[in-house]
Amino acid sequence: LEAVAARLPQATCDLVAGDPEEALAREIESRDVDLLLMGAYGHSPLRRLIVGSLTTAMMQRCRVPVLLFR
Repeated sequence: LEAVAARLPQATCDLVAGDPEEALAREIESRDVDLLLMGAYGHSPLRRLIVGSLTTAMMQRCRVPVLLFR
């Protein structure tokens, strides 16, 4: 995490415990967030059906722009 923070001095990098969807949504709402940057991984439709997709959930739940990268 320190390596990422060093390369992105304008970004805030923190470790937050909990369910990823809930923890990210809580942090986004409690901070003055302008943009959520997320990595997107391609998964099979069956895996998405069973496990779900954090990326999809965040895009639906967030009230800030979400920038995805692969």
